[in-house]
Amino acid sequence: MEVKYRSEHCAGIIALDENFISIKKEVILKKILELQQSQKLQAIVIDMEKLPFLNSSQLGRIMGIIKSLKDYEVTVSICNLSELNHKIFAMTNFDKRFSLFSSIEEALENSKK
Repeated sequence: MEVKYRSEHCAGIIALDENFISIKKEVILKKILELQQSQKLQAIVIDMEKLPFLNSSQLGRIMGIIKSLKDYEVTVSICNLSELNHKIFAMTNFDKRFSLFSSIEEALENSKK
């Protein structure tokens, strides 16, 4: 189990799967911030393609990560939400608070603006 990180077009891409909850938030944030500082990233894209269903612990962890990133002058986008996760984001009004995209490419294109 791991969280996959890569960078592309001045954005860091973090791919989450259902096992990411077992990794401490601080470990995930440390890796994101290392990427952000070493590569001068302007945006972070959280790819949720391999996370078909969010339980409350996972949702809380993602929100905690996003909240922690607010201090680092980086925009955060979420992409590849399953239909069920779109409904969860809509029910919690997170769809109004965060930039949601249907693909990594769409999120990357938006991060260039």
